[in-house]
Amino acid sequence: MARTQRVGAAVLAAVALALTTTGVVLAATDSNPNPGARAVDRLALNGYPPKTATIAISLDAGGTTLSGTVGIDFVHDAAQASLNLPLGAAAIGAQLVLTPHHLYIGSSNLTGIVGRPWLAETVHTPSLYDWSLEATHPDVSMIQGYQSSSITHAPNLTTYHFTYLGAHLPVPGLLRSVVPSSGRVDIAISVGSQNQFTGATVVATSSTATASLSVTVLGYNQPLHIVGPPRSQVLPLTPGLAHRILRGLSGITQLLGPGAFGGGGATAS
Repeated sequence: MARTQRVGAAVLAAVALALTTTGVVLAATDSNPNPGARAVDRLALNGYPPKTATIAISLDAGGTTLSGTVGIDFVHDAAQASLNLPLGAAAIGAQLVLTPHHLYIGSSNLTGIVGRPWLAETVHTPSLYDWSLEATHPDVSMIQGYQSSSITHAPNLTTYHFTYLGAHLPVPGLLRSVVPSSGRVDIAISVGSQNQFTGATVVATSSTATASLSVTVLGYNQPLHIVGPPRSQVLPLTPGLAHRILRGLSGITQLLGPGAFGGGGATAS
């Protein structure tokens, strides 16, 4: 089957990889000005699934870094992201909006190339409610097959560390040139004072490459209003349009590698 390059698949795969990966160490906990008082867990859920979550993500691979923030609305099966995408020695800003039926990808760079700032691709977003249940109390005991494990504690934070040797990772095609698909994998999963998910890190190492992914929860139940852009600002993402964009964004083919994207088309909202 002929392969076509799709910018939408690149952004979606990177974000999906971050959102579906388990394992993390929360970098910092709340500071408490009163040393004698008990620290407050600002991420506490009191046993109730969160309605929303805001997280920070960072993916380092092949000497480049993709970073950004993601907001998830578990009630309405929607998400939005603000990303910094590596482009050679520089970076471009991109926005992503996921609704129950469409994925929208936006960037000011697109306007000068295709005349509109947003692209759209039809998707079927599954229910995100199950993810909210996992955030409330992730079942770390389900992780099996590791060669070593340990647990560390900090105020309002428990971190479970796992090491896999000879692991095989389901790496998306567009990332296989910079992310190891087999080798050693170190995973750390952190939970708060009520066993709620607070973040994850995964480091994959082989003889030729190293890649790391970090997911950190910034907050739960913060107000989010996620909607798609106006139709007048959107173009459907088609293979021909993707090629045109790649020609306009200098250096992206070298960054991701030739043939990195799968084939397929898109429809507008």
